[in-house]
This record gives sequence, structure tokens and C-alpha cells, in this order.
Amino acid sequence: MMPFPLAPEVEDRLRIALRLAAETAFQAGDEDVQPADLVRALFEDAMKVLRQLPDKESGWLYVIRSPSPAVSYTQAEVWVAWAETMEQIRKGEYSSDVLVRTRSPNAKEIARMEAVFELRHLLRGRNLARDWKILCRLADGTDYRKLARSMECSRQTIYHVREMQSEAIAHRLLHLMPLEVSMPRASGKKYPENCKRPLEKSAVSE
Repeated sequence: MMPFPLAPEVEDRLRIALRLAAETAFQAGDEDVQPADLVRALFEDAMKVLRQLPDKESGWLYVIRSPSPAVSYTQAEVWVAWAETMEQIRKGEYSSDVLVRTRSPNAKEIARMEAVFELRHLLRGRNLARDWKILCRLADGTDYRKLARSMECSRQTIYHVREMQSEAIAHRLLHLMPLEVSMPRASGKKYPENCKRPLEKSAVSE
């Protein structure tokens, strides 16, 4: 199967987005920035921009222009996320300021967001819709445990999909990576605190 080619203008936007993500990581003191790290940063930035869009425009992007809507949030999940946010505010974990919509993103930020949504075509495996949803939901701040429950799979599957697909996308984008970014290393990252147990089988085939 031939790799899906990204349009030149999409690659240009991704190149800029990757450079901005790398600069942010370096400024934060990360001296070992990996390509897959930048891919995950791209998703986080894209979901942040999507949240900043006015509701009507955001919905239109979901339906028409973005491949993410059908695999991101159902209406029920939106209400659950809202309830969880309100509970976190009540407990003092979040400030009520999170309910205030920030400024609308500019045209360049929206263009980079749309370019990130094109990365869906670079996923590998058989469960592409599920894996895309996992990437988007994690980038939007959903907890591993809650996402595993809603997806009816293990936390280890969620983590493995995130790592595997991030690396798959990063491999396809190596020619766009900033020169300062480290070459991909063998996967040896520790599991997050809530994903301790190692995988017993490939999550790709689930």
C-alpha cells in the first residue's frame, strides 16, 4: 500500500507547527526532544485551537473540514466532560477561569490545526477510527482511565496506541522535523503513573 501523500501546503504548515512545538519544548528545558514528542504536541495545539473556535464555527469544522468529529466526541461525551470539569472546579483542582473562552485563533493557527487533522491519513493498523479518537481525546486532556472506560479497552491499550501512532506519524514527518530534534530512539519510555503494567499483546490488533 502506497503511503498517503500530504499536499505541499499541508507540509509547509506542519513544518512551521513542528518548529514552533520544538521551540516551546526547548524553552521549557527539554534537551532530548523526540519526533514523536512533537507529534503529540501538534495534537495538543490543534485541540486547543479547536476549543477556542466559536461554537458554530467549531461545529462546522467538525462536520465539513476536519476528519476528527466522527471519532472525537459524541454529545453524551461532551456533557460528561462538562460535568467532570465542573466537579474539578468544585474540588479546587481547576479555576473557574477555564470556563471563559479565550481569544479566537487567527487564520494561521486555524490553518495549522487543519493540517494536523490531515495526519489521520498517516495512521497505520486496522483500527484507524479508534486510534484517531484516542489521539484526539488524550490531546484534549482526557484521563487515561476515563478514556479506557469509554473506549472499553485497557489503559495499556490507550497508552500503546498513543505511542505507536505518534511514532508512525513522526516517521512519515521526519523530513519536516527541525534539525535540532533528536533522531528517534528505541522505545524505552516509562508508562505513565496510571499505566503501569506492560502490554501482553499488541493493541493494534484489538
